[in-house]
Amino acid sequence: NINFGRKGKFLSSHGYDENYGRDEWINFGADKTKMNEWGVFDDYLLTKAKEKLKELHRTNQRFNLTLLTVEMHYPRGYYSPTCLERGAKTYE
Repeated sequence: NINFGRKGKFLSSHGYDENYGRDEWINFGADKTKMNEWGVFDDYLLTKAKEKLKELHRTNQRFNLTLLTVEMHYPRGYYSPTCLERGAKTYE
């Protein structure tokens, strides 16, 4: 949730025009198999960020694209399906 830890308020007050939390991803139609209880899996986030990066680049305007990943959130974290398919077993 973008309001967890007041992230949304912090980001908005620091000039971020677009802020996406778990609920926003759901509203955008994110497949729930691409999500964990914190938000979207990192591989999905990076795929969407690449799309956004290309979109921003085409504007020929200055921009800042910031990502907050959650997959490696200690102590237990979340393995994406992609990592599990590749045999991930530990964060160490």
